[in-house]
Amino acid sequence: MKNEYTARKVALKDMQACLICHKPTTTVLHNGPDWFYTCEIHLQDNPQFVTPLYSSEYQDAVAKLKNLKPHAETVSASWDGWVSKLLKKGDKDEEEKSTEDQAQSQKQYNDQLDKVARLQKQNRKYQLSHIAFDSRVQRKQAEAKAKEQKRLHEESYTNTDPQELLTKFAFPRVPKT
Repeated sequence: MKNEYTARKVALKDMQACLICHKPTTTVLHNGPDWFYTCEIHLQDNPQFVTPLYSSEYQDAVAKLKNLKPHAETVSASWDGWVSKLLKKGDKDEEEKSTEDQAQSQKQYNDQLDKVARLQKQNRKYQLSHIAFDSRVQRKQAEAKAKEQKRLHEESYTNTDPQELLTKFAFPRVPKT
């Protein structure tokens, strides 16, 4: 079993209890043989339970955002920014250019921030923590073992053909003297 789960939504009529808080939810995490219901909030705020697996596009967008952040921080308005403008007796054209550059870098930063937020909302892949995943694997193994035992138990009782029972099982016999 692979530790990569996809979040899906189900219809309201198929809503079941969350694995963590037991409240009704429509979000299902599945990876093929294993699936369970969980609240959307547990996927966002519980890193001990799941961690998101983001796409390479998201990783690239975050890296670009980190590169743009220093430029945007210089642009951000602070109380000493307007004081320094008053004290600085510079060229008005140079000041307008720097203001335009700052506005442009702030716009790029905000656009990139919006892109990162959009990609973060679109993410549907998650990875369970090692403890939670091991628990799920052990549970699936126990279910498979119980199912096999039940099958064997039912198989032994469904066959009532006397000849087959005699060949399959050794019944005690009366000694011949």
